Amino acid sequence: MSTLAGEIQNNSHNNNPNESERLPQRAQDNQNIASFLQSISSSLHEQEQTALQTSDTDPAKLDILITLGNSYNMLYKHTGALHHLRNVARCFEEAVLLDIEDEAILIECLDNVAIAYQSLFEALREQKYIEKAIGYLNRAISLMQDTNSEIPQRLNDLGDAYESLSKYFGRQDSISKAIECYERALPLISNSNQAKAICLSNLGIVYFQLFKNQGIREHAEVATRHLELAVSLTPDGHPGKAASLTNLGNAYESLFEHFGVQNFIEKAIVCKQQAVSITPGDHPERAAFLNNLGNSYQAHFERLGVLKYIDQAIICKEQAVSMTLDGDPRKPGRLSNLGNAYRLSFDRSDILDHIEKSLKYNQMAVYLTPDNDVQRASRLVNLGTTYQILFKRLGDQEHLKQAILCGEEAVSLTSDNHTEKPMYLNNLGAVYQSSYSSLGQKDDIFRAINCYESVLLLTPDNHLDRPRRISNLGTAYQMLYESEGSQESLEKTLRYKELAVSLTPESHKYKTLFLNNLSNTLWVAYERLGLLEYGQKSIEMSKCAALSISGHPLARLNAGRNWAQRSAILGLPPLEAYTQCMHLLPRIVWLGVSVHDRFESITPDVRELISEAGAAALSAKRYDLALEWLEQGRCFIWSQLLQLRTPLEKLSCTYPGLALELREISNRLDQDSISQSETTRRAGGLSTLHDAAEMHHRWAEKREEIIDNIRALPEFEDFLLPAKANKLLRCVHGRTLVVLNTNRLGFGALIIKANASKIDYIPLGAHNYQAMEQAYQDLESCIQDEGLRRPVWAPSDPPANSFRRIMAIIWYDVVQPVLSHLEISRVLPPDDLPHITWCLAGSLSGLPVHAAGDYDDPCKILFNLAVSSYIPNIGYLERPYSAPNAFTGMLTVSHASAMNGMSYLPGAQAETVQLITKFDGFKCTQMQEDDATSEAVLAAMADHSWVHFACHASQNRTDPLKSAFHLHDKDLDLATIYKSSLENVQFAFLSACQTASGDSSLPDEVTHLAAGLLMVGYSSVIATMWSISDAHAPLIAEKVYEHMVNGAPDYRKAPLALHKALSDLRNQNGADNFAQWVPYIHIGHCPVVPTRRHNRWTVFTSLLAFLLIFAAAALCWMYSSIDTHMILRVWTTIAY
Repeated sequence: MSTLAGEIQNNSHNNNPNESERLPQRAQDNQNIASFLQSISSSLHEQEQTALQTSDTDPAKLDILITLGNSYNMLYKHTGALHHLRNVARCFEEAVLLDIEDEAILIECLDNVAIAYQSLFEALREQKYIEKAIGYLNRAISLMQDTNSEIPQRLNDLGDAYESLSKYFGRQDSISKAIECYERALPLISNSNQAKAICLSNLGIVYFQLFKNQGIREHAEVATRHLELAVSLTPDGHPGKAASLTNLGNAYESLFEHFGVQNFIEKAIVCKQQAVSITPGDHPERAAFLNNLGNSYQAHFERLGVLKYIDQAIICKEQAVSMTLDGDPRKPGRLSNLGNAYRLSFDRSDILDHIEKSLKYNQMAVYLTPDNDVQRASRLVNLGTTYQILFKRLGDQEHLKQAILCGEEAVSLTSDNHTEKPMYLNNLGAVYQSSYSSLGQKDDIFRAINCYESVLLLTPDNHLDRPRRISNLGTAYQMLYESEGSQESLEKTLRYKELAVSLTPESHKYKTLFLNNLSNTLWVAYERLGLLEYGQKSIEMSKCAALSISGHPLARLNAGRNWAQRSAILGLPPLEAYTQCMHLLPRIVWLGVSVHDRFESITPDVRELISEAGAAALSAKRYDLALEWLEQGRCFIWSQLLQLRTPLEKLSCTYPGLALELREISNRLDQDSISQSETTRRAGGLSTLHDAAEMHHRWAEKREEIIDNIRALPEFEDFLLPAKANKLLRCVHGRTLVVLNTNRLGFGALIIKANASKIDYIPLGAHNYQAMEQAYQDLESCIQDEGLRRPVWAPSDPPANSFRRIMAIIWYDVVQPVLSHLEISRVLPPDDLPHITWCLAGSLSGLPVHAAGDYDDPCKILFNLAVSSYIPNIGYLERPYSAPNAFTGMLTVSHASAMNGMSYLPGAQAETVQLITKFDGFKCTQMQEDDATSEAVLAAMADHSWVHFACHASQNRTDPLKSAFHLHDKDLDLATIYKSSLENVQFAFLSACQTASGDSSLPDEVTHLAAGLLMVGYSSVIATMWSISDAHAPLIAEKVYEHMVNGAPDYRKAPLALHKALSDLRNQNGADNFAQWVPYIHIGHCPVVPTRRHNRWTVFTSLLAFLLIFAAAALCWMYSSIDTHMILRVWTTIAY
């Protein structure tokens, strides 16, 4: 797909057309411009008559023509009328035909006619004008000596003309002539002369064009060197500084496009931002600089796929278009560029309005471009590409027809010796290919092949884009092979795709793409012919692509997945491939971009890959590896953020300098990750935004470098690497944990029993996986979730029967097998129930596993058999928890008033008021209505270890860190809470709607409010999966605190307290009233709380422990050889 190149700011001579853009100021100096122009016109008529009546042999004829030409030039500058410019060229052209004895006058006349023709070319883009300009400049230069002070300028002008001939008409031979001119001029100019910088800039531009045509890296290096020197020689404040910076930025962008090194595009953006920032808002070239900056943002987006870059490209290009006057010959090109940006945005966002805008702007660009304009072909190609995408999206064959017409016209307008002809043919081939894929007409694939073959005939062997064009031809032959099955088509497919791979250097950004394409072709051949050789070679190519160091991380990840899946099909072990995929994950969800962008990067394919890797490890009975990979893939972004806050005690003791350096840069990233939210990004200026983003990139890269250095040190080889299974087992110590993996290839439960040193696994079957997926969809249809604190069920259709059926499916397909393995089957009083912690994945994250059961049999209901808690991931358990006696107070926050379209909450205030009585004798602070402001509540949270929210809340699925509690003045969102410093916090009760609802598109990231509070330090949270009942919320809260504060506030009692509160409600109103109790869940980890199990074994062991401690104490007293305080601590532990 073609994109218009950047607008090169080619600074040449002082008499170029840009001069006219400063003429309005001159016109203002003449107070009577109308009479002034009228007098010139009258004078011109007289001069024309005089010229006609004067013989060519008359010496006065030369002066008359020169005066006449200058007068027409003055009129042109004041009016911009091209007929005046043509008269300038005519007058001076007639003058040079005279017998001029004075060589200096002849040179001046030749120069003037050349400038006039160059100006006509700039306005009309007709080849005849630039060729005439070249002829007259060559003649003028031939009359000049190198000692002539004017020759550097003339050589520069001639170089510009040759460069235009190459740029607009594809005349490749003109590039070398342009270089010859600039290189001849360069040594004739002193470094103090600003013309030196202009010549260097122009020379750099043509060297880059030569690099694009021939692919010789040395040319790119020479070009960059010249352009960098041009910038350094141009002083700040000089009017040409912005143009020099833009040219250098275009060069960096070209390097990025060819070599894929991200540093180049970041340099390009910095250069172009500087150009924009130093250019006044009313400057006529500001639009050009903005357009160029937009191109670089667009190139960055095409490489990384991060939406903010295409957003910024659109902003820049819209500003450029709005600043460009109608009639400006550059307006169609800028409209086309804007259309391309919207098209790329649509490719990622699928927002129909964007492709419609792309169509509108590309149509305008073509409409405003004259039929004889050399740029018409490129704009037709861009319009055709938009039509092609619209066809794919909407299926309207008229769009496909228009795409073909645009492509065919573009090709017909372009001569075979034009450098862009291969690209236009390539795009037309792609349209024919698309038509064949959609309509199945075989003629289309043959037309595509013919286009691609013509492309190769016109593409030089050393052209940078030749491998990609060869690969396209191979793809077309593959489609023909899949249709016909002919061996000849297969052989051509493989030949061309293998050639594309062999011609591409290892460091090239397309190497991974070509390897993947070849792998896919070989796999198709294997599936068709059953030849093992093809299958094995396909796996080999995928492996090479996945292990490549140059490709985009996402392309390498896709290659790794192909490697893994195809290995499994051929009976080969896939774990090495999945190991590489998991190794690439941090590059896909990169710490160097904002949190919002990282959430966007976790696509469904990435999520599927993680569960698939876990399934492969389970199949290989590598339960340790499965646990590690599933853990690595859960809460990926939260884990990244928490890692930035990781204590560094061990490192500080051994290498304090490294620890300090790592801590400082981690702190910067920690704060910056959150501050770069979507809202913040859109609010800032262009330069500020990208400066901040680039700084964030640099910090992330520096942090990676520091960590690599630390891992090279003894005893730090695993520093900050994903946790191994033995470490995860230690985190689980003392708890029963069930980790579920949901994947069609491996649906099962990893079970870690309390104090166990091994991982058990229970396969649950592929059919059960499908049942869970369907159960989730059925549940979603049952729930009327409107974000309000109201009953969850639609009154007209009580879904109790549906809900019972869903709960039974979860029971029989998931929970019952787990309980059987754990030997849990007895219905016991709440105090004696075992405690199970669930770590769910995929669609199961949205299912109320704690309520699973066959409600026709009390012995088959999980609630009757165990207390349930949920955790977002296992690593969360590693965090230290505060002692129960560290209670520093209870904060209650309520806001019942209707606000921002949300309804009044009748029970909110009463709910918090009644809680005060539960904390008699303890610090308890109430914040209600007007007092419950965002800032005040956040400050109070830091002073209280417990908090209770009774207010509106909502989940923001577009920007999860904007999920918020809706308070009196403004929202208190997750981002704000995360940035605060909350220490010694223990427990939160979120008596608000959808505080644990999460995001179905990111189920394993656990993006809800409850998880956010866990991540900022709270050990235990009670939250709601859906909307809750105003009538029952106060009753449940009262019962929960009645159990938790009994004796003394103890946050460790939260799971059991909630279980008892819900049990009371179920006993009163019936377990079938699901809306009343099911939404409430406990999330978090709590240390084991002493229970009141006074069975015979407990009494016996307690008595035995007492006798042992008593004997030890007696010995201590007799021999004073044992620490009495230690004995008491041991006794306390055993008694607990």
